[in-house]
Formats: sequence, C-alpha cells, structure tokens
Amino acid sequence: MKRRSARTGGASGGEPLPESIAPQLATLARRPPTSGDWIYEIKFDGYRLMCRIDQGKAKLITRGGHDWTAKMRTLATAIDEMPVNNAWLDGEVVVLTDSGVPDFNALQNAFDRRSTAELTFFAFDMPFLNGRDLREVPLS
Repeated sequence: MKRRSARTGGASGGEPLPESIAPQLATLARRPPTSGDWIYEIKFDGYRLMCRIDQGKAKLITRGGHDWTAKMRTLATAIDEMPVNNAWLDGEVVVLTDSGVPDFNALQNAFDRRSTAELTFFAFDMPFLNGRDLREVPLS
C-alpha cells in the first residue's frame, strides 16, 4: 500500500527533468487500513522499473539504479513512441502467460536468454511529466 501527500496543490511547471527519482515503495501491512484515503495497487511478480524519458527517448532503470535500456530495447523503443517530451514513469516489468498472469520464472528466463521482446511494463505512477513535478500532487 502507498499513500501520496494529501496536499491538493497543483503541479508546478517549467521545471527541469530530474536526473533521478526514487521509486515510491509500498509498505507491507497485515491488513488494509480502516481509515484514511488509501489507494491499493496489485503486486505484480516482476522487476521494479523506473523509466526516464528525456527528449522523447526512454532510459530504463532498475530499482538498484542500473541502466537496463540495452537489455530491454523493444520496451524502450515502444516507450519512445509515446507523445511525451520528458517524464518519469514508475512501474513493474513482467512477462505475461497466455492467460494474462505475470510469470516471474518466465521473466528471469527472458533475461537469461536475452530474449526480452515480450516484456510488458505496467506503469502505476508518473511523478514527473513535461516540465511538471507531480510528486506532491495527489495520486488520484
């Protein structure tokens, strides 16, 4: 579970693209909170991935800060097609089974075999977009 700042102010504009943004990490809990304004996200069985888009070109960065763009060229090329000048996306990269369920073993095998063309990226946050820092804007 995660919670964004409750401030309702708008996003600022005209800001430079940050060199790095840390992923918003979920907090493990025994049960859902009974009060407050919470949004839940599905836990995908994959690798956490940050995507930095600068002048329309995607750079794929692992949770540990490693540039894996070359390892996921097909995914990076697909993101390059988005009508975005600069942004940060926070999400999870997975390999889906025929029934649409993430398969972690298949993901590991894709990297072991250097066959990553069938990766799917689920972006669940966009902390920065086209000169606007969105980190203080409510997630909803």
